[in-house]
Amino acid sequence: MVAPHLTKVLLIEDNPGDVRLVQTLLCGDRQSRYALVDVPELEAAQVLLSTQTFDVVLVDLGLPDSEGIATLRKLIDLHFDIPVIVLTGDLSEEQSIGLIKAGAQDYLTKGHIDRELLQRSVDYAIERYRLHAELNQSRRDAERQRELLHLEKLSTARHASATADSFGELSLRIADPKIFELLVEEYGVFILEAMEQRIHGEIPGLESRIQGFAQRLGALRGKPKDLTEIHVAACRAAMKNAKQRRREGISSESQLLLIEIMGYLALYYRTYMGPTPHRRKPAKAIKEPMDD
Repeated sequence: MVAPHLTKVLLIEDNPGDVRLVQTLLCGDRQSRYALVDVPELEAAQVLLSTQTFDVVLVDLGLPDSEGIATLRKLIDLHFDIPVIVLTGDLSEEQSIGLIKAGAQDYLTKGHIDRELLQRSVDYAIERYRLHAELNQSRRDAERQRELLHLEKLSTARHASATADSFGELSLRIADPKIFELLVEEYGVFILEAMEQRIHGEIPGLESRIQGFAQRLGALRGKPKDLTEIHVAACRAAMKNAKQRRREGISSESQLLLIEIMGYLALYYRTYMGPTPHRRKPAKAIKEPMDD
């Protein structure tokens, strides 16, 4: 017999009495569908949320290391992919609306919580959040799809490749698919490393490798159209099966990367091509051209 799925709940509460109450209401019978973990401070909760997966968070706004609605905002800013329910004292209507606007899925007033109310709030919060997240992701996916399709249309427009139009009539994707796929793979690595760099700091050598990529593309007589096709293919591959937050990171970092490499490619044209157009060299010509 398959064990039923347990809803993992993280409780951020420093009052032992309130912790015992929530534990009893959620996990006080053998048929309980919930697993509760409690911590007394926001900092400890952040550590857990970065290493473990939870379905919902219950949080008291009066903690030893954080106070008021700022607690909710900090929690959501750091972990906005999980629904949050606030445990609070009596609130005015304006304060209640403020909690919802700040991102809480629900709020429960201490002293007025029973088993049915708490469990219903937890279940509904998870379901509402899931539906809302799916809707937002669908909208973002549609927007990213429109951006990629727009880039594809630009790449096929005659004016988009005017800078290097006489370097070769066929796109690199058609002229040499193997080289094209290798460039797509390398571009995809740059996207992931750019995301990593934004979080953890500078990655040594990344900038020079990106510049070298643009130079190799230029040595292949690559057009802006070729770079755009590489960008679109790499983004599609990176976003495949990626979660919402990762797709957002890929989208933002890849756009910056495209602009950066396009600039290096333009610099390459000015430096090595000069005013006289060249024919596209064979795909094996990867080495940098020597000065005349």
